[in-house]
Amino acid sequence: MDVEGRFSRVAVYVYHSGKREEGDAVVRSFVKEGPDGLKGRLMLDNLDMDACVTLLSSEEAMKEHFGIIRGDLDEAMDGLICGATEYIFTKVRDVSLS
Repeated sequence: MDVEGRFSRVAVYVYHSGKREEGDAVVRSFVKEGPDGLKGRLMLDNLDMDACVTLLSSEEAMKEHFGIIRGDLDEAMDGLICGATEYIFTKVRDVSLS
């Protein structure tokens, strides 16, 4: 995968017990479509915690996509997660898949 100029947003969700599947569905519904520049996502599951890595083509696309979904996603996740969602915005340095 060519990662030059790619950016990612990592969101870490800690779910209330038994709410992970419902939360996963909410996250997928918000990340499946978006503005130009959305290149994909990777969901990492760990019992009642998930990390969603969203890959975007540019820093501008990353900011635009986050601005579009932030309020609605936070509202949709209300009651499913413990505490605040942790967001990390970063440039992609390397990807190796086999």
